[in-house]
Amino acid sequence: MKEKIKKFLIIFVVIGTLGFLGYKIFKEWKHEGLNKQEETQAETKQEQCIKELASKYDALVDWDKGINYTIQLQDLLVNTDKPIIFTGYVDDI
Repeated sequence: MKEKIKKFLIIFVVIGTLGFLGYKIFKEWKHEGLNKQEETQAETKQEQCIKELASKYDALVDWDKGINYTIQLQDLLVNTDKPIIFTGYVDDI
């Protein structure tokens, strides 16, 4: 009789642990999916904003395509009469 109770308790603990871990993994998976959705929406808004600014000011958007050397970038920045749109970040102040 004691042997049956021990087996039952072990099975109960294993099933409970697996259920708890599965629930945690499911919540994490669901949370990551929502974050990816929010990131995609933010990227879409950013792209839309860039397109609106480019059309409003007749700016160059894909200016960095085909630039292999610094002299090409210099010529583009100095000799272009149009504004240039670029995205960047500040690494250290």
